[in-house]
Amino acid sequence: ARKNAREAARRASDKLDDYLLEGGFYEALGELLIELPITPVVFLKGPEVRMERRTEWRKGKAKAITGPVLTWRRVSPWDLFWTPGASTLQDADVIERLRLRRSDIQALRGVPGYDDNAIFAVLEAYPTGLSDISGFESGAAAHADVEGRENPTFNGSGYLDALEYQGEVAGSLLKEWNGGRAVEAVPDFDERLVYCVSAWLVGRFCIKVQIQPNPRLRHNYFSTVYEPVPGSIAGRPLTEILVDSQHVANSAFRSLVNNMSMASGPQVAINEDRLSPSCDGDSIYPWKRWRFVSDPLGNSEKPVDFFQPQSNAESLMNVFEKMMMLSDEVSGIPRYLTGNQNVGGAAATASGLNQLMNNASKVLQQVAAQLDRDILDPVLKSLYEMLLLTDKDGFFVGDENIAVRGVTMAAAREADRQRQLEFLQITANPIDQEIIGSRGRVPILRTLADGLGLDGEQVVPSDEDLDALQQQQQEMAAAQQEMAAQAQGAQAP
Repeated sequence: ARKNAREAARRASDKLDDYLLEGGFYEALGELLIELPITPVVFLKGPEVRMERRTEWRKGKAKAITGPVLTWRRVSPWDLFWTPGASTLQDADVIERLRLRRSDIQALRGVPGYDDNAIFAVLEAYPTGLSDISGFESGAAAHADVEGRENPTFNGSGYLDALEYQGEVAGSLLKEWNGGRAVEAVPDFDERLVYCVSAWLVGRFCIKVQIQPNPRLRHNYFSTVYEPVPGSIAGRPLTEILVDSQHVANSAFRSLVNNMSMASGPQVAINEDRLSPSCDGDSIYPWKRWRFVSDPLGNSEKPVDFFQPQSNAESLMNVFEKMMMLSDEVSGIPRYLTGNQNVGGAAATASGLNQLMNNASKVLQQVAAQLDRDILDPVLKSLYEMLLLTDKDGFFVGDENIAVRGVTMAAAREADRQRQLEFLQITANPIDQEIIGSRGRVPILRTLADGLGLDGEQVVPSDEDLDALQQQQQEMAAAQQEMAAQAQGAQAP
């Protein structure tokens, strides 16, 4: 029963992984991880249905088809706005700013929930694009420059700015839109109640109003942070944690560069009253001849004097290195985690470095655990619920449970693998071999193979095969003994 349940769980996991792979989930997650230590909060949206054109091969011939695909994407923190008083994103109403091409708007025709007449009106009203909501953000031009995009004020690319709202709307407003089209399929509709909807606004045209099909009545936006702040959607990124030590380190390094430039060569003091009119005092080069005039007062002061400014590079460098070490302690990410070999103390030995890395990685494990809890777990549950609502093949029956155990399982699996390897090495002697035998090592070998990503049932023979092999070996040994006895009897006088 366990074997069958494990095989069914593996097939369900592979099925979900196929949807994640085809929908670009892992690419979006990679972008999210790049942005995680930089911004106070990062966002992922999905699954969302998009009409995509793809090529399928049927009987050796390519055929282009257009169909719905479940997709995921990273959402820029500068483009998402939420209810100010909410403490979690799932409890907030959200508005996302979208930048769409005309072909994107055109591809929405016929998709459930969209108004084709409003889509045609948008295409006719804004033939050269629309950029009328940049007022949402005073630094829109600066953010576009950081991301390497065009200034939205000019909009030479012809993009259409749109707003997507996901949240609660009064039933009376839903009844007014498009002749009550949004509530036609809602049983027991009551205009006095509020409903969770998804709505799109492009300019002055509302092209979509659809009641959320999700049974949880939640939007499909998910967020996580590097260091959470209780009661707040945004948290503290790594850049904010290191801001104090970063300012001191930057100041010390700027002073170091300035001091190095000042102390790189001698300073020259010239008495211009003693300088000959034919001598240029503004230039200096090797073997230059200086021409002076005599001092009528008989002063013996040097007309040209050289002196060397003091170099403070060593002390400034010490300050910079101290700030770097302080940053390691504050961030919890020491330099030896990134492969820097210039470390001493306990990190100078292999065992000491391993212990320090295990302790230091707890900070990153905590960040990864938050990612599992805030992103992976709700995304997989949302995908699973959508598949239950739309899957007609009956692959999922509804009794599966989603469990994300990435960080905890990885840490525990690594520790168990080390203990299993140590156990195999300790018991690899004749005395222990007589006690545990080959059958005692079989489950450990299977577990190690599973931990390495191999199928332990295929790598290590089954118990039945081992019994057959052992019996065969015993029969061969008995046959050899019998042949040896017969040989000895034949040689006896």
